[in-house]
Amino acid sequence: MHDSIPTLASARREDKGTAEIGRIVEQLCHLHEGGAWHGPSLAEALEGLSAPGAARRPIGAAHSIWEIVHHVRVNDDQVRCRLTGETGGDEADWASPTDTSEVAWRDAVGRLTASQRALREAVSKLPAARLHENVGGKLHSHWYELLGTLQHDAYHAGQISLLRKGRDAHAILAAEGRSPEIPQAADAYGWLVGSWELDVLHYWTDVAGQGLKAEAHFAWVLEGRAVQDVWIMPRRIDRTAALGASQNMFGTTLRVWDPSIQAWRITWINPVTGSRDELVGRWVGKDVVQVGAHLGITPIRWTFTDITPDSFHWIGESLDPDGHTWKLQGEFRATRIP
Repeated sequence: MHDSIPTLASARREDKGTAEIGRIVEQLCHLHEGGAWHGPSLAEALEGLSAPGAARRPIGAAHSIWEIVHHVRVNDDQVRCRLTGETGGDEADWASPTDTSEVAWRDAVGRLTASQRALREAVSKLPAARLHENVGGKLHSHWYELLGTLQHDAYHAGQISLLRKGRDAHAILAAEGRSPEIPQAADAYGWLVGSWELDVLHYWTDVAGQGLKAEAHFAWVLEGRAVQDVWIMPRRIDRTAALGASQNMFGTTLRVWDPSIQAWRITWINPVTGSRDELVGRWVGKDVVQVGAHLGITPIRWTFTDITPDSFHWIGESLDPDGHTWKLQGEFRATRIP
């Protein structure tokens, strides 16, 4: 009689542990796929989200949804490995995507889904007797870690939902492509959309031998009626607090289609130097030529030439007081960043 008491108690503990494991698996399933009390599951929060939406940062330097998806997957993988005794990977907990294509985004979501399913399967196979054992090398149990994982993933599911609702000014400003109001033959700037690395050959003076690099980024904005850019010199990775104004550029150009003149009205602003220029641009043969005035006084001419799908040559000139001589002010060789 007395010999059966420990056996009966053990069986009851086993039954209780099995039931607890079942409830944890059920809650993980709701959290991952649907039916959670807190709101949308992770799958529901990500449904229909595009790669650009996943990569954007609606709250300044805060993490993007893409980075959160990576973080949740890495965390869930680590919890599973501690359950099964597998050797965990060495992926960084937080990482920014290097490939932001739609294919890469779908792969990221697919990897998260597979990781969650593998975690639930590992939990379901966990012997009930091990549920309240300490995780190897830690001071807490598997039970404690699994409840923490539920809280962790629920937090990030809510975070994703809030980020998707936020429509920041950048997202509203951006456009998918050229407005149909602009004739294709008059589209002088759509080919620039994307990112470019610039070799700086001349910036007020000859700097060709200095290895100075810049970067430029272009996008359609204002329902596709304009192209906006940002020109940065030196590149962001090369910028320091000690930059002098003579070789410091962090400005933007807004190129707006004006149907009344069948050309583009252009405004360039560089707050670093207080520079502001107004020009009009259009195709001239194989070049894009922009003419206007610096500070409304000095005639200027900016030209995109030697244009290919992956490169261009930019030349900026100003007219000398003699009214005949064009003086070189800026020169860049650009290569598209894939």
